Amino acid sequence: MLFFSVQLLLFLVYASAADCSPVRLAERAVVVNNVSDLQAEYDYVVIGGGTSGLTVANRLTEQSDTTVLVIEYGDVDGQEPGVVVPGLPPPDKYYRNYQSIPQPGLQGRSSTVYSGAVVGGGTVVNAMFFNRGSKADYDAWEKLGNPGWGWKDLLPYFIKFASRDSRTNIHSVKASNEIILAAGAVHSPQILQLSGIGPSKLLSKLGIHTLVDLPGVGYNFQDQPSMFMAFKYDNYQGPSPDSLVNDKTYAADQLEAYYKDRTGPYTIPYLGGSVVCFLPLPNITSDYEKMIKTATAVDLSTLLPTDADPSLLSGYEAQRDTLLELYANPQVTVQETAFGGGQTVPIAMLKPLSRGSILIKSKDPFVAPVFDYGTFSHPTDVEVAVAALKKTRAFMASPAMQEVGALETFPGPQLTDDLAIADAIRGSASSTWSHPSGTLSMMERKLGGVVDPQLRVYGVKNLRVVDASIMPLIPGTHTSAPVYAVAEKAADLIKASKKKKRLQTETFDYSTE
Repeated sequence: MLFFSVQLLLFLVYASAADCSPVRLAERAVVVNNVSDLQAEYDYVVIGGGTSGLTVANRLTEQSDTTVLVIEYGDVDGQEPGVVVPGLPPPDKYYRNYQSIPQPGLQGRSSTVYSGAVVGGGTVVNAMFFNRGSKADYDAWEKLGNPGWGWKDLLPYFIKFASRDSRTNIHSVKASNEIILAAGAVHSPQILQLSGIGPSKLLSKLGIHTLVDLPGVGYNFQDQPSMFMAFKYDNYQGPSPDSLVNDKTYAADQLEAYYKDRTGPYTIPYLGGSVVCFLPLPNITSDYEKMIKTATAVDLSTLLPTDADPSLLSGYEAQRDTLLELYANPQVTVQETAFGGGQTVPIAMLKPLSRGSILIKSKDPFVAPVFDYGTFSHPTDVEVAVAALKKTRAFMASPAMQEVGALETFPGPQLTDDLAIADAIRGSASSTWSHPSGTLSMMERKLGGVVDPQLRVYGVKNLRVVDASIMPLIPGTHTSAPVYAVAEKAADLIKASKKKKRLQTETFDYSTE
């Protein structure tokens, strides 16, 4: 049985997944604040009341005879300004963050591992970007052994979505049909490992009985490294995004304007920028073919733990080959840069070759796992980062930007040598763009995969995963929209499975009469 004895807030089917803030409960939803109010059995138990968990629960309960229990660690948000106003930062209490181990690729610095702790998950605290990525991003999933997960298969689900007091409890309930894991790429591998599903070497070392030896659980951890250039403007007329921080009177006036008629700078997502560009590698550098050739020659076995299961290397190599094809594709983005007129210009590397891991270090569920991003462990990621910075520098030096007198202050125009730029990036970048994914990847088991194309965990009956952890390759985009699409498709897969079982039962009953 899955590990349930953790500190959790129990809810029964929360609001429409189309709402960013799920305070309006769905038609059949009931808030459960006391375990005595729980049923002993539900058709489905969904672990995680974030983006994917609520979407799946909402779709499953479209069938009026279906009962679903959604288990969520966090509270329902209180509709605070930081939740409902795009331009304000979300309250800290809705995060449950961790720190990675020191990253050699970042000169020994750690990075934050962001995790939502609120009903609605990342949709409550994210930057409100809703973009799908490219066709090739999802065709690559299918190419890695996942029929039915290409662009043509997921597009209907992108479209389908676009159309629509806590207490500590230790309690167990039974799922008569399936358990659905939706705790996110940060926590879903932790739950499986604590439950005895994962790398047997790790579990044995911690005294956990191995139910299913799945070496890929917790590996293939991906996020999008980010860095932040800084500029000043000698001829900038009027207020800038920085004025919302530095000028309290201006900020108050603009917040009043937002509340009055939903206008002004607070309509722009916090730290999001009003202009965002997504660039393919051939657009960033004319040396992209050389960069791809160099990446092909890297021995990936040197980037994995020395005792890594051979399946992890096989999967990594398959991903590498697919990724490098995407690098040459002018329709696939590898860089995101946002600009809103402020001093900070963020740059994210969207499709890294480096891989990390999330592995438990104790049987105690309250002890955080070991988070290792593996940032810049693959040398090509640094090359892409340098090219991305130089591309952004060229944009800021363009005639249009020079009209406002843009002048780079970090890392500084004096850094022109690629090695010096790379060193500055390693000394200042972050491992994350708050898009953790891939830790329970949908790939063949021989490639280190954890779930099959039906999202069923290998070697376990009636257990599926429906969150960002199943993504074999992180798409070149923000992950909110892809997670919704995955969850929408997952709900259809689960419904189809239930229908198939019912038909088989009816056929059997008829044949025995």
